[in-house]
Amino acid sequence: MLNGALQVGVVGVAGGVVMEIYRLYEVREKSLEEVSFCTSWLYWIVTALMVCCGGVLAIIYGTDNVHPMYVFHIGATTNASTIRK
Repeated sequence: MLNGALQVGVVGVAGGVVMEIYRLYEVREKSLEEVSFCTSWLYWIVTALMVCCGGVLAIIYGTDNVHPMYVFHIGATTNASTIRK
């Protein structure tokens, strides 16, 4: 179980990072024109902010005696909820 904002925040951010890795994995076979967003600084800044939002949202949900998978899931779904196809 996780206790404290630091532990919860780190696991929440890890969930967001995993979702971003999955998003990049999905576009691996597309043409260079379709994945040109990967070279944009704005894209990476927004991505970093969204990953951090996953950690913050996990902290908002609670920091005392929280199951790690619950926190990881909050971080992952915060990032995943912005995916548009």
